[in-house]
Amino acid sequence: MLEDLWGNPPDADVLGLVVPRSPSLADDDSWAVVVTYSDDGYVSDEDASKMNYAKLLREMQEQTEAANPEREKAGYGTLQLVGWAVPPRYDAGNNKLYWAKELAFNGQPNHVLNYDIRVLGRHGYLSLNAVSGMGELGLVRTGMEKLLPMAEFEPGARYADHNPKTDKIAAYGVATLIGGGLAAKAGLFAKLGLVLAKFWKLLLIGAIALGGLARKFFGERNKGTVR
Repeated sequence: MLEDLWGNPPDADVLGLVVPRSPSLADDDSWAVVVTYSDDGYVSDEDASKMNYAKLLREMQEQTEAANPEREKAGYGTLQLVGWAVPPRYDAGNNKLYWAKELAFNGQPNHVLNYDIRVLGRHGYLSLNAVSGMGELGLVRTGMEKLLPMAEFEPGARYADHNPKTDKIAAYGVATLIGGGLAAKAGLFAKLGLVLAKFWKLLLIGAIALGGLARKFFGERNKGTVR
């Protein structure tokens, strides 16, 4: 699906797709969820309650705009982060984070929805990334809300199982999972800047210009178990 139908490059990090029963992937309003796992270590959630998400959005918009010359030079066109389609929310009780961005490519009037879920675990986090047109926001949001409680770590790999004496600690917190989403390794669509909109083909837009920032955020990785 990702490589042959949507034209993505191969990516060994992809664990699979979660696909709704309807609409069909061949329909104009189709959408799917790409599942990946990052074993960068235990991500502290201490900064979650302190984040100013309006300020973070402005910084992300500025960074996205600043990278456009490099994107155009590489032949990928321009990207605009229009705003939050769904404001970030962190569920501290279940250690789950979700948010959605509205994106515009090359000044096109049909904007793109990028809906993200992160499930924190003992050794890293699970990424669930859905992409569609903004017109499908209601459909995707309902589907992602149903998917959110289904994603859990196995006993021993859960966030609450963290052992500070032995476990690796990630070099970033919850804010970076959101703020670095367009640049860092936070799932296939966020990592590579791949987007799907009605009548559009998936496009690679950001890996070249933003690769250095990704290396800044992420280091060596440890393994974790998810179900």
